[in-house]
Amino acid sequence: MRDRSSASRCCKSLLQVVAGGVCRARTSGCTRTRLQSTHKHTHTHIRTRRSMHMLSTSTNSYRLTALLLVRSFLADHGLSSTLAALEAEAPEALATAARSPPTTDKPLVAVLEDLDNASLHERMGQLLFQGRLDQELEPKPAELPLPLSPPPPPRTFHGIHAANILSLATATLPAACFPSHALPGPLVHAILTGSSDRTLRICDASSGQLLATWAHHASPILCVAVYPPRPTLVATAGMDGAVHLVDLAAALPGTPLASWKDHAKYVTRAAFTADGLWLATASHDRSLNLYCNTGTVAAPVFTRYRSMPFKGVVESMCFLPSSSSASSSASASTCTHTLVAGIRDDNYLHYIDLAGDSEPAVTRVNLNANNDDWVSFTPLCLAPSPSGSHLLVYTDAKAGRLIIYQTRTSRVVRNLWGVEADGMSQPSAVWSPSGRHVFASSEDGAVVVYDAGDGRRLGRLEGHEGVIRSMVFDAEEHAVVTCSYDLTVRVWPMSSSTDNNNSVGSEVHEMQHVDTETCAMDL
Repeated sequence: MRDRSSASRCCKSLLQVVAGGVCRARTSGCTRTRLQSTHKHTHTHIRTRRSMHMLSTSTNSYRLTALLLVRSFLADHGLSSTLAALEAEAPEALATAARSPPTTDKPLVAVLEDLDNASLHERMGQLLFQGRLDQELEPKPAELPLPLSPPPPPRTFHGIHAANILSLATATLPAACFPSHALPGPLVHAILTGSSDRTLRICDASSGQLLATWAHHASPILCVAVYPPRPTLVATAGMDGAVHLVDLAAALPGTPLASWKDHAKYVTRAAFTADGLWLATASHDRSLNLYCNTGTVAAPVFTRYRSMPFKGVVESMCFLPSSSSASSSASASTCTHTLVAGIRDDNYLHYIDLAGDSEPAVTRVNLNANNDDWVSFTPLCLAPSPSGSHLLVYTDAKAGRLIIYQTRTSRVVRNLWGVEADGMSQPSAVWSPSGRHVFASSEDGAVVVYDAGDGRRLGRLEGHEGVIRSMVFDAEEHAVVTCSYDLTVRVWPMSSSTDNNNSVGSEVHEMQHVDTETCAMDL
């Protein structure tokens, strides 16, 4: 039989393995233990891979089995002080284990050996899964750059607005929306811009011709979001905190379908899910509002679902790409969507999972790889990769840093350097459809182009004479579209020919002549 000192040392070592965290002990008749959560990465894999789910569940079962055996050991040997400390430190884990007590004839040593093996397999599985995720960023042999002439200069549109252009979006719209214009086909690809002149304007993306003007706002329009299932529906939000839903095909332009003012300060972000079931808005009143589509996909009715307060201003947000597909009978109860929010003076990203009428499930993920609580930077802009496996965070670091994280983790996959930004910046960043390139606005009026595969800065798109206020990657044009305080909109083609499959190769071809960090495109 072991004496109390040996039992305490055994308990300490055992709980380090069982808890999987840092166990700090003090031996003075009893051993104090601190149980820490070990499943930061496991939660990611539960959502993404069935095999990882099974492995993580098995590992957790071993931990709970070992924990119950430890408690039995302490009780059988009269180590009451240590038993009391264990029950005080780990009540939730003990309660979980007690609800479904494991049945095993194995001794404790054998259970710990099984736990070690399962933990090793889990870690190897995590590394393998991370490698597969990162393949999204890696080049393939068929995508190596080939010599090609420089791309054409951007199309530059002047005179759309007479005041600062603050936001933009692109959409393919029916030509019937603009009956006073003789358009060549049944559809027109359009650029939608919001301005400090309080108007939403729609122009032809190929020519810059102004097609329509909506003057439905009482304040500058800070964000424009197109409803994906029906692009004629557009949400606009302004400096007065109001949000309007307009139908560009309306017989009476200028009259919104719906309007509401649920924020106390100006709304800086608005976004729909791809299937149109959710709308989110973020404001400087330190809140984020969620609206659920209680109508149909074709005729949406957005009803406020939740208002979520935060300790700081909601600087950035985005929905992660979802595999859920909408139909006329789709409902929020059958789909799960994830919204990510970045908060000023907060070193966590907030992952908000939405499913039906249940309360949103919020998971906080530390932006610091070392998991401390120091606020190193503010996430000014968030952009998910096309697959949703990675999340680009544009920071306000004075060194000009963007970070690519593995989604739902603190794992830094790439650091991108070379933009100009500070705490007052309102930058934009977008991915190419292939997931191979990143485009980021800079305070000096340029767009910095990166290779996401290795983090290299490929070059700069220069031409704007003012700060770039908004930017999108337009898949239809296969081009970066920007608007600026210089009162212009510019369309930067990324391919000299039609790129039906948005291949990485064509993008790399076009960037081949800007292969150093110091050269710039004089466009």
